[in-house]
Amino acid sequence: MSSVPTLFGFQLKWISLVTLTIQNASLGIIMHWSLVSSKPDQRYSAATAVLVCELLKGFISLLVALYGVLQTIPTRGGSASSSSSSSSSSIFNSETKFDVLLPPPTNQAGRPSSPPWSTTAGNHNLHLLLTLQPYSILLTSVFSRNALPLLVPAVAYVIQNNLIYLASSNLQVGSFAVLSQMKILTTAAFSVLLLNKRLIRSQWIALALLGLGVGVVQLQQTSSSSSSSSSPSTGGNPVKGFFAILAACFTSGLAGVWFEKVLKGSSTDLWIRNVQLSLFSLPPALLPVLFHDHSSPRRAGSSISYGGGGAGGGTEMHFFTNFNGWTWATILIQVLGGLLTALVIKFADNILKGFATSLSVLIAFVAGVVIFGYVTTPGFVLGGVMVLGATWMYNRGEEESKRIASRVAESRPDGVEEEDERG
Repeated sequence: MSSVPTLFGFQLKWISLVTLTIQNASLGIIMHWSLVSSKPDQRYSAATAVLVCELLKGFISLLVALYGVLQTIPTRGGSASSSSSSSSSSIFNSETKFDVLLPPPTNQAGRPSSPPWSTTAGNHNLHLLLTLQPYSILLTSVFSRNALPLLVPAVAYVIQNNLIYLASSNLQVGSFAVLSQMKILTTAAFSVLLLNKRLIRSQWIALALLGLGVGVVQLQQTSSSSSSSSSPSTGGNPVKGFFAILAACFTSGLAGVWFEKVLKGSSTDLWIRNVQLSLFSLPPALLPVLFHDHSSPRRAGSSISYGGGGAGGGTEMHFFTNFNGWTWATILIQVLGGLLTALVIKFADNILKGFATSLSVLIAFVAGVVIFGYVTTPGFVLGGVMVLGATWMYNRGEEESKRIASRVAESRPDGVEEEDERG
């Protein structure tokens, strides 16, 4: 039988990639509609949406991490609760964790006695162990000293998520999807700086092509907006949107590479890291919500917005003013995207991930034309094709770079690297 992980008979890598494609495409569409379907002074608070998103991601990650801990807890028979599938989703080495948190019990003579989950120890100890130990393991893992390096990506992710809302309200759906691919450029730059990553020649060419394509798209976006008044469905400033997405891609690259560096430097489980990341994200995510709520005078029927146009009276807090179904859909899709990242990292290669990204951009582009009635130009199509081609080329080069590194490691066990085609 094949050892490839499956769900309902389908390989997990395809399930994660198809879901990621739909998530990427639908996020830009639904977020844009949730913002532009209301007047600027009647929009929901993007800062509140970011805070709720972080809370949900942290809660779900906490449940998954707790489930992983429970799989390591011995039962009456002395075996783990996931004995039928020992390699399925266990996130901890049970022996190591139990040795640290629960030393082997001893009798009065100082010799090891029966473990508390054995039948001779009684049902009370068994119940106490099974009730408290999972939470003790989880809390010890989450509130560990090695969590501090996650403060940087946590703050960067909060800034990025707020900037994405600002960019989406000022850019067309297709432009937003294409310009978002600049995160490949920033991620590559931070990978070289922080991880000492070496790019092959085709990847440098892809990055240059990506930058050129983004410039073409932005030029078309700016020229088309200046030649016509803002459409009711957009009502934004493309220049402001461009700089917002540029800053969002910068923080995205920094946060992603920093997070990768933390993961590679520690054996702590990914879901525990997600919980720690969410905890560090809460203070910076909560700060703009409290600031806007207290500093902006509020009129009935209005909401807090990035421009400071607020609503309400006195100091009463209305965190969810103007939240509707589209707002919650945007938040849930963002949460899904954050959780899908773990699956894609684990089960999919970069070529398939690049294909999913390109397909999602194409879907967003078509949706912008069909749903929002945006007019496209040959220049925009040319820039979009350049960006998609660069995305595909870069991800393909990523796989080639891994193969080269693997061959070098096999042929040069002493660590001496040969001069290959890397730039």
